[in-house]
Amino acid sequence: MCYMMSKQQYLNDQGAHWHPHLMFFVSGAAAKSWCADLPGSPIMAADDPEERATILMLWVGNWSDGSPAPLIAHWPHLRSTSAFVCGRQLRASI
Repeated sequence: MCYMMSKQQYLNDQGAHWHPHLMFFVSGAAAKSWCADLPGSPIMAADDPEERATILMLWVGNWSDGSPAPLIAHWPHLRSTSAFVCGRQLRASI
């Protein structure tokens, strides 16, 4: 697990200082079981075939200093205090 909550975080050259998020590194193809990349889901997935792993990213609503993060246009529901993923309630901010 990786906490990417700081405003100074560096994701990559394209994302630079993206959004605050948590990253989970799970063996195998885990996107479907985590309901990643589904409409309304705050979880995004990236497959890493070389490592035989899935990187799951859970967007959170606040930076590590407590200030609100910018809204992600395709996830407007994340401004609420919780989201439902696969029928389960998730906290959307820390």
